[in-house]
Amino acid sequence: MPTIFLLFILGLCFGSFLSATASRAGGKKTNWCDRSACPNCQRKLTATDLVPVLSFVFLKGCCRTCHQPIGWREPIVELATALVFLTVGIIHHGAVDWFLIRDLILTFFLILLFLTDIYHGLLPHRFTATATVVTIGLNLGVQMFGAQNFVPLPEMVLGMLVCGGFFYLQYLISRGRWVGGGDIGLGLFLGAALGWWYGLWTLGLAYILGAMVAIILLATKKMTVKSTIPFGPFLTIAGWLVLLFMAR
Repeated sequence: MPTIFLLFILGLCFGSFLSATASRAGGKKTNWCDRSACPNCQRKLTATDLVPVLSFVFLKGCCRTCHQPIGWREPIVELATALVFLTVGIIHHGAVDWFLIRDLILTFFLILLFLTDIYHGLLPHRFTATATVVTIGLNLGVQMFGAQNFVPLPEMVLGMLVCGGFFYLQYLISRGRWVGGGDIGLGLFLGAALGWWYGLWTLGLAYILGAMVAIILLATKKMTVKSTIPFGPFLTIAGWLVLLFMAR
């Protein structure tokens, strides 16, 4: 039980960090260590302004200096990330081991990529490349210490070829109209994290989720047949659901 509670608190803290990092991803440079600032007056936020959820409640959703509303996005992301981390902990029955650590790290990157695509319609290469390298290093490093059931190197390579190659082929055929380079990077990350078999399941589930949302948006006239919606969020959600299934 203490582990589950700690994961919830950890999720709140990481949710704040991930939302801030994703918000900055639209620029040419992103410093992961940059301090957060008010979007209206640009005042650098202090530690008391950055307590997840509680700061938003005590400040009544407004900046301490300019008193302008700062929106509900941050506390929603913080709470959602906390619930996601909590779910991962429950699936692992609160056992603190390499499998839990691996899945939390993968979940961290999946949330980051989900948010950047939602906020900006982008999947920055610096994020997908970092996620892929960390995943490969994590899987290989842990296996050196004797942990079993992690994705072995041949499985990772095949997964990257299948998932990354799937989007690369679409990119070549459509000359970048169907998918972007970020989708290729996300495919490589998912292939390294899940292997080729579960990677295929992730692709299939992502397209099902995307089709369902598109049908709803078309039926409610929120979009037209010529509209486009980012595919990264569906891939990251599908990847996380498959990751949970693998952990059962």
